[in-house]
Amino acid sequence: MKKSMLFKIYGYLILGFLVFAYICHLKNISHSDDILIVAALGYFVFMIFAFYQILTSPRIKVFEKVLWVMGLIFFFLFAALYYLISGYNRVVEYKN
Repeated sequence: MKKSMLFKIYGYLILGFLVFAYICHLKNISHSDDILIVAALGYFVFMIFAFYQILTSPRIKVFEKVLWVMGLIFFFLFAALYYLISGYNRVVEYKN
């Protein structure tokens, strides 16, 4: 399996887990704080890989890199989902 596919699968799983953890936290389910912390740590790992891919990409300009980083920091759920759906293919350069 390609690294790009693994990254996308991990991204979708961690975003789904983050939403699940947030819903559990809102419903005051026991140990929901622990679930939310694990989900946040998983998202932090996702962000590190996404930042690396964005900042080292030769395919996009500096201004767009700044916008991606700001979006992932401030609008993390929506920006991460958009990055996985459409931005990833434009940012990452495939090597054969």
